[in-house]
Amino acid sequence: MLEETVVPYGSSEHRLKSEKRKEEVKSMAPSVAAERAAYKSADSSISSYDLIDAIDAGIVKLKDLDDGELPHEMRRLSLDEKKAYLEGIKQERETIKSQIAKLSEKRTTYINERVKESAGEDSFDEVVQRFIEEQAAEKGIHY
Repeated sequence: MLEETVVPYGSSEHRLKSEKRKEEVKSMAPSVAAERAAYKSADSSISSYDLIDAIDAGIVKLKDLDDGELPHEMRRLSLDEKKAYLEGIKQERETIKSQIAKLSEKRTTYINERVKESAGEDSFDEVVQRFIEEQAAEKGIHY
């Protein structure tokens, strides 16, 4: 899961918000989680609390952060070890992003095929779309 590659930094409040967000993502409905993963994997930034994103954006420098602003697993590491740790997570993130992109493409293809198969049937979306178009036409709006 992409959220698992977030390395929260900053105040304890920011780190707690990041952990809470991870839990919220885990509880999302599968379709919502799939859409979110596709969106996040296409975006260059994963989280406002992510150390990797902040370093890449030039917002912070790893050497300038106090150990108290870092996750527990990084606090006792040397600067070089911290860099290596972050690089490993960054590589893992890129692998996950690539997998998400491939799966998202397959998912989109599958959904589009199902929509084509049901063409002409009175699906909920088609009924709503027809209703909106009829209401709009009465007001002089044409699609």
